[in-house]
Amino acid sequence: MDPRARRSRRPLDLAAAAAFLAALAAPTADRLARPSAVRDVRHENRAPAPFPAPPRAALAVGGWSRGFERWFDDTHGLRDVLLGARNAALLAARLPPTPVLEPGDGGWIFFRGDLSFEAHRGTHPLLARRAAEWATALEERRAWLAERGVRFLFVVVPDKETVYAERLPDTWTPLGPGAFDLLLDELRARTGVEVLDLRPVLRAARAGDRPAVEDFLYFPRGTHWTLRGACAANEALVARLASSSPGLRAPECGSVDPVLGGVEGEDSWARWLYLESALRPVWVLVPAGTRVADVGAPPQGPGQSALSGAGDPSAPAVHLFHDSNGPFLHPFLSASVRRLRATWRASVDRALVAAERPDVVVLLRAERMLSLPPDPDVLDGLVPERADSTPRWSLAAGAARVEVLEAGQLEPTEGGTRWTSTAWSDRFVVDLTGLVAPGEGLGVDCELEGEGAGVLDLVPGVAGPDEWNGPGAVALRFQAGRLRESVAFPAGAPSGRLVVRVGPAGAWLFRRLEVRAWRAPAALQASSESGPTIRSK
Repeated sequence: MDPRARRSRRPLDLAAAAAFLAALAAPTADRLARPSAVRDVRHENRAPAPFPAPPRAALAVGGWSRGFERWFDDTHGLRDVLLGARNAALLAARLPPTPVLEPGDGGWIFFRGDLSFEAHRGTHPLLARRAAEWATALEERRAWLAERGVRFLFVVVPDKETVYAERLPDTWTPLGPGAFDLLLDELRARTGVEVLDLRPVLRAARAGDRPAVEDFLYFPRGTHWTLRGACAANEALVARLASSSPGLRAPECGSVDPVLGGVEGEDSWARWLYLESALRPVWVLVPAGTRVADVGAPPQGPGQSALSGAGDPSAPAVHLFHDSNGPFLHPFLSASVRRLRATWRASVDRALVAAERPDVVVLLRAERMLSLPPDPDVLDGLVPERADSTPRWSLAAGAARVEVLEAGQLEPTEGGTRWTSTAWSDRFVVDLTGLVAPGEGLGVDCELEGEGAGVLDLVPGVAGPDEWNGPGAVALRFQAGRLRESVAFPAGAPSGRLVVRVGPAGAWLFRRLEVRAWRAPAALQASSESGPTIRSK
């Protein structure tokens, strides 16, 4: 090569080498310059993998290296920047950034988890079975409340894809009846359950949308309805309640224009995708007469309960059991009723109902949850007494009965047993052979700690591909990183093994996981068709 040409290329070669070295050094520089909490997996609603303890034997080196790899993957420098750039590029190309999220028209994002996709298309093989299970559970709930003079109203919050179907990709085209339509057929055919279908109400309320300023009934990049959507639903709910309480009135949603608030109120997957720059201010709707300052705050997380209300003596007292859509509805319903007890729980807490004696119990559930088994009611004081007070088995002392599946790890530690999982598929199985005798019911006591909200799944019986949707499965949702529950499975339920799963992926500490047995008194004898009961500690 001509020496003059070589000299002319030298600056370019040096620049390329410098850029390459800078790229190699950038993650390390980022680790030194920014705290790990800025970039780690808490954005994904899971705890980061901990740095593994040093191996104590040569055979443990392989496990240590896998633990180190998980820790490094969760904490390496520029992790958030690189993932954000990747997700932005995928969304711009209308490609899914994760298996449970799918981009739609106009920058909208739709959720495919909880069988939402299959339930919307009507293709999941268990939808008809789920409809029958929900109808049976709701009718039993209605009958129990009716015996106590309490009206029961089941309210389904339509999924975003139901109300804004034109925003969906073509792959979401329905091929059969969805979960809600199947349930409506079951309820009308063989129950007396009163159900409120909000789909026509919300579709009509779309006339007030302002697309130019992102004022919709649902968050375009989230799963929940907005305050506008909740207010429209409240008008329909209060109108239904007025059938037994004449004169009951709801706040008028159109009496005050929406006010632009901050980005912190947006329900958006952008936070989980490391795309904070995509967050948008939300529209805050406070109709005249709601007296939000007077009615109090809604429950702030699963398991919590709050008491509020406008105090009108002529209005009914309502107990609202709700999912994460409930806090949006709370300020509007509170302004209409005499007393509102709102409990963030997916089923009815019968002990609370018996203690407070409301006029109406409303159960509010998202449409997509109808493709999963109904959550069991909480019976609290009605849970049968245990046959003995000594645990038949405990995780702390009986690891020999445990089989770990997938990539999870169980290890004794100070104060309990640490469970580390890398994905939702990680789980462990407890062999219950000989622990629960014929005629006894399986009891499980749990005390669990972690760094944030999570779900503990307990499934008695045989593990399988659909085990988490089985009729005996229990999902214990908890907030603020702590769970204390006692679960009593029915006598006669499968009890040869117990499958345990905790999510999201991360490190969790089992302070206590114990298996006991109980014999139900005659009044509470349960068959294998009955669901488990739960007592919160």
